[in-house]
Amino acid sequence: MHVSDYGAPLCSSLDIEGHSRFIRERVVSRGDLADWHLLKKLYGKEKIREEGVRMWSLDRKTVSFLNVYFVRAKKDVRCCS
Repeated sequence: MHVSDYGAPLCSSLDIEGHSRFIRERVVSRGDLADWHLLKKLYGKEKIREEGVRMWSLDRKTVSFLNVYFVRAKKDVRCCS
C-alpha cells in the first residue's frame, strides 16, 4: 500500500503500514476533516477505534471526539482510565 494510491499530499516515502500507529495518532489529534476521511479510507473505522483506546497522549478534546464518534465511555480510553 502506498500513500500516492490515495491521492494524499504526504511524503512519498512514508510507510503507511509500518508507521500506522504514529499516523493514526497524529491524524486523530492534529488532523482536519479531510485527514480524518483519508485515515478512514486507509485503515478503516474498526482499526482506528481499536487503536484509539490504546493511545496515551490524547488531549481532552480528541478523547471527547473519539468517544462521541465511536459511542463509548471516556473510561474506556487508555489515557483517561
